[in-house]
Amino acid sequence: MELLAVVILVFLVWWLQGLVFKKNALKHVDYTCAFSKDEVTEGDSIELVETLANRKFLPVPWLKAEITTSRWLEFAQRKSVITGETRFIPSVFYMGSFRETVRRWRVDCVKRGVFRLGRVDLVTGDLLGSASMDRTVHLNEMVTVLPRLVDIDAEFVNLRHLTGDTVTKRRLLEDPFLISGVREYTDRDSMNKIHWGLTARQGQIMVRNNDFTTSQTITVLLNIQSMPGEQGKAVKAEAAEQGIRVCATLVHRAAGQGIPVRFGVNTSIDGKRGTLLTGEISSGEGAMEMMRLMARLPLESTQDIGFFLEEMEGTVDSSDVVVVTPFLSDSILAFYDSMQARQANVAIYVIGFVDAPEKLGDYQIYSTGNYPGETQGETEAAG
Repeated sequence: MELLAVVILVFLVWWLQGLVFKKNALKHVDYTCAFSKDEVTEGDSIELVETLANRKFLPVPWLKAEITTSRWLEFAQRKSVITGETRFIPSVFYMGSFRETVRRWRVDCVKRGVFRLGRVDLVTGDLLGSASMDRTVHLNEMVTVLPRLVDIDAEFVNLRHLTGDTVTKRRLLEDPFLISGVREYTDRDSMNKIHWGLTARQGQIMVRNNDFTTSQTITVLLNIQSMPGEQGKAVKAEAAEQGIRVCATLVHRAAGQGIPVRFGVNTSIDGKRGTLLTGEISSGEGAMEMMRLMARLPLESTQDIGFFLEEMEGTVDSSDVVVVTPFLSDSILAFYDSMQARQANVAIYVIGFVDAPEKLGDYQIYSTGNYPGETQGETEAAG
């Protein structure tokens, strides 16, 4: 009889504690999760701050919080599960009565984009682990990761350098103005035009004098297709990503010099079939808005580059035109010739290997020599 009484008592205790925790374990448990910044640059690190508060007497013996976010947000020193484009990050808490716990995770933003914390699943149980309770917390946290700037001068080689020295017109964007001398500083000049060496010798602020400050405008056009004839999502995604970075750098340079610049691309950010061409900007804030737009670009073409450039011929009237593309095609060269005939200064930046560069000596073409992550031999084999 005593043994039976003990068994009944144990069962009763087990049942009662399970009932209590099932009804109350997640009551008055508050969970919040937030990024330390809402806008960063690709490659930067931020903090994710988790705050969990148990605002009742009953403790929480264990609680598992599983965060759902993008795979392109890497949690340093934390194991996670990746499924497709989604990353699941678990964390486990113990919460005593009326306690609050704050955890900070370092998050590496490895790719540009707009990323959200969609939801967090909370799971807990009773003291004996015989029952579990769950709740979903819906979040609206977001971080915008801007494309990083690249060293264009170091990454690209002018094809003319491969075929011997050639006398050319003024360079495009690496030296956007033709410097014709120096003069005294005025309050209309930007700080990056100051000639510091001459300023030190003269004892007064001197700036470089440029010939094209009033007439130069630039249009930067991006081909999001990574291969000729490609439709839909880019096969060589990293080549398309690098194209976005190059465009961001060109826009940043132009705006930094006060040159009106616009940006166009053969994709759309609203999910519709169409292309994108912005208005002109010439300020730092305008450049930031363009970079925010670039952060949202999908790696998916909505129009073949040939048709896109045909449309741009009748729209673009800038003095300088830059085409950034993962490959070179006859339609791109035809666009180059057409814009040159209209007295525009044109340059092409190719994110990849260019066949027979000796035949293109008359064009202002810059090439990386290979796709990101590939050698030249691998690129030729892939082609």
